[in-house]
Amino acid sequence: MKSTQIAEFVFLLAVFTLVAGCRISPPQAQHLFPFHKGVREVSSMLVPSSITDVTKVCDDKLIVEDSQNYIRTNNFVIWAVEQLAFYEDGTGWHAMAITVNASTHKNVVHILEYDKFDVRKKVRKTSWTSITW
Repeated sequence: MKSTQIAEFVFLLAVFTLVAGCRISPPQAQHLFPFHKGVREVSSMLVPSSITDVTKVCDDKLIVEDSQNYIRTNNFVIWAVEQLAFYEDGTGWHAMAITVNASTHKNVVHILEYDKFDVRKKVRKTSWTSITW
């Protein structure tokens, strides 16, 4: 092997070693909701065990029912739902974020946005990659 090939191999090995074991964390509230100021996570739950766990994240009956219907109509398998999170900004605006493991190393966050009357106004989807070794 030539010395340049050895140097390239060592460099690639070093990069792999630094990256291995890392996990890219999910987007934070300020990245999920860039147009809303003062958004805070009210509550969240990792790996819910059933669709009724939405009630543990949010106590608003209309939002709970709508979120549960959204999960049902999109045929999410409950074991694929990685996180439920409820957000608000203090002006009456609310959001439920449902993180679903779409495939190996890819998660999709379904964001259901509600107005102050708990009427769903928008659904957005964003994805992020989870790298775990």
